[in-house]
Amino acid sequence: MMTLRPVGFVRSAVKNRHDMPPGGVAARIEILPRYRRALEGLRSCSHIWALCFFDKADRAVLRARPRKVSSSLAARGVFATRSPDRPNPVALTCARLISARGLTLTLDRLDAVDGTPVADIKPYSPGLDCVPCAAKPDFSRKYRLAADEYLADAFARTVKNFCGKLGAEELKAAALAFKYARLTGRAPESGSAEIATNLGDAGMDALYALFSLKPSSRVVRKAQFSSPTIMVKTGKRMARVSLSAGDIRRFKTLLS
Repeated sequence: MMTLRPVGFVRSAVKNRHDMPPGGVAARIEILPRYRRALEGLRSCSHIWALCFFDKADRAVLRARPRKVSSSLAARGVFATRSPDRPNPVALTCARLISARGLTLTLDRLDAVDGTPVADIKPYSPGLDCVPCAAKPDFSRKYRLAADEYLADAFARTVKNFCGKLGAEELKAAALAFKYARLTGRAPESGSAEIATNLGDAGMDALYALFSLKPSSRVVRKAQFSSPTIMVKTGKRMARVSLSAGDIRRFKTLLS
């Protein structure tokens, strides 16, 4: 027999799971008083793993499709998805720890509704928990079907997770990846071999994350571009994408 006892509960503005946006929302975790000593040392962590138990999930579901991305996507086994409905509905979320005061943990985002039981809290370790070489499925069809808001948020989060912020250069990189995905119909991370850009160092760092480039791959600086630009080489294909001021404004609007 396996027994789980809540160590705390989620406090969120979202009360219904169907109202939860795909990336989650800002939230708090209220730890139960009996576990106060278990929080010692956590304040030094910038990110944590929050293990929540989706107690209202349908535990009979074995296949699901990511409807919040697009209901046109094919159904898959729940072990190959992040569906909240599954035999043992344990949710694993890496979240930025904004503050740890008393028994309250404030997080940048969490995809658990108000009142969700929290099973455990663990520190996130960049060296142990991050696997940059992990194989990824080709998200091209998913991105083509996804709403613009979803895709923009996904790229912005990728940049913030990799660079630690979404400054002006990082924002341009995310907007370029967004426009690249929309113009070509391809996922940025699906096999780019070389990129040329006029972005600064921070933007180049962001491109490594967005296009899943290995350290041996090349991001070349081309100063002759007149506006924020990338030239992406994939196999024998070359795509050039440039941003106008309107593109950047629209991307910011999608994130708001």
